[in-house]
Amino acid sequence: MKAKIKPTSILLILIILISLNLRAPVTGVGPLMGDITDVLHSSTLAGLLAGIVLVLFGFGSLVALRFNYIKMIFLAIVCCFVGLVIRSYGVDIFSGFGSFGIYLFIGTFLVGLGIAVQNVLVPVLIKKFFAKKLGLITGLYGSALCISAFLGASISLPISHVLDFKAALAVWAILAFIVLLAWIPMLKHGRWRAKFILKKKKSTINLYANFEVWVIVFFMGLQSLLFYTFASWYPLILQSKGVSLSTSANINSLMQFFAIFSAFLVPRLTARVRPPARKIVVIIVALCYLVAGLMLFIPSSSLTLDVIMTFIVSIPVGGGFSLGLLFIALSAKDVPTSLFLSGFAQFGGYLIAATGPFIVGFLNDLFHSFVPGIIFICICSLVLTLLGLRITKIKRI
Repeated sequence: MKAKIKPTSILLILIILISLNLRAPVTGVGPLMGDITDVLHSSTLAGLLAGIVLVLFGFGSLVALRFNYIKMIFLAIVCCFVGLVIRSYGVDIFSGFGSFGIYLFIGTFLVGLGIAVQNVLVPVLIKKFFAKKLGLITGLYGSALCISAFLGASISLPISHVLDFKAALAVWAILAFIVLLAWIPMLKHGRWRAKFILKKKKSTINLYANFEVWVIVFFMGLQSLLFYTFASWYPLILQSKGVSLSTSANINSLMQFFAIFSAFLVPRLTARVRPPARKIVVIIVALCYLVAGLMLFIPSSSLTLDVIMTFIVSIPVGGGFSLGLLFIALSAKDVPTSLFLSGFAQFGGYLIAATGPFIVGFLNDLFHSFVPGIIFICICSLVLTLLGLRITKIKRI
């Protein structure tokens, strides 16, 4: 007899493939921020480029709730693929129309929109089909996201040295195309597709009036703000302290590598312990951002200190997002509520997060120093810690 492959096993493989393409197109920008700043002639515009992705993450979260889930994920992957090509080579494809900077923003718009839809729908699929293994599957999903982030941070600079920074930005289109081919069978009618249709029901909760929902929104927002601020500006902040370009890129890659393990372990640990102990886990994770932010004030840089600081910040970089997703899943009483809570939390959260890279870039232009930006990071870290105290008290919504 032939062994039957469970539909959920197929879905898990597809989820991992999708997640591998959700962070690299964003974190791959950080090591190239110097080249992008030179092209745009402004740190503020470079920060805006990172921020616009997060704004689209927010608004794309609302789009994801409107249509058929299987088709929406497919269209989102297509959107990513097209955007990745256009942001690097749009000026060559449409020769004579516009500048590189314009296509950089247009491509970034499409990439952000595509990733946003997948950001919302994948956690809902996990809630629906892996309800008894939320900690494990959320950990696997979070680890795959961090692997994606690690790949983006680690190979962008080497590719730019061998080819150019345009090729380094566009290389993720190859991965997007592979994911696109893998998802096509889901569009066909049959027993696989039928099992993955989610029935949309109107949520019975008033999202806007529920205080606990807003706690989740701001927790998701601040942890994402800090993640993308570090992903965008960490290499340049290190360079401002005297670290070389190649070393700062390697340290940034190391941060994303360490984050792979925290993304897997933090949600598993949080899901297994009792609610009172969850508070300790969340507070430790949030405080790591604050400790790393304070360490950035140390003017003289040494490799040992940078590695220690990178290890500390990697804990919330990997575990913060996974924690947010886990608390959304644990707080939602059913799948429809999970869908709306996931969409709304990511909508509001990413709008908050979008301000981070932009503010740090603006402050750097204004004061010609990253010190004000580091102060901003520390303040956000402190607020995130306070929200962590509250989010562990949330019961079923």
